[in-house]
Amino acid sequence: MLSSAKVLLDATTLPVLDPGRGQTKTGRLWCYAVDDRPWRGPSHPAAAYIYTEDRKGTRPVEHLARFVGVLQVGGYAGFKRLAVDPADASVRLAFCWVHMRRDCFQFHASTQSPLAAELLARVAALYTI
Repeated sequence: MLSSAKVLLDATTLPVLDPGRGQTKTGRLWCYAVDDRPWRGPSHPAAAYIYTEDRKGTRPVEHLARFVGVLQVGGYAGFKRLAVDPADASVRLAFCWVHMRRDCFQFHASTQSPLAAELLARVAALYTI
């Protein structure tokens, strides 16, 4: 997967038993995926999951130390570190439209901003393509 030109990264919480405390704690499951089937790409789809005990932005930096290419990520601010840390600018971030659209939708719902409405209309036109 790390030899692919583009990789998707997402993370989610995971309840983990916390022995001795009689309860669970929150861990993090990082998912790295490659799937070029919609674009008739040559590689097979793949997904890898890596568990960590925390959400530190250094975790994906460690996981992707050898990756060179485009990394599609969500809105988590810690992902920005992936484009800043490598001295050779080997990682280029592609942020998820869904996160941007959601924030814009919520802003429009509360303000009825014409600019936000225009942005939502343009994003909708892109989705139809």
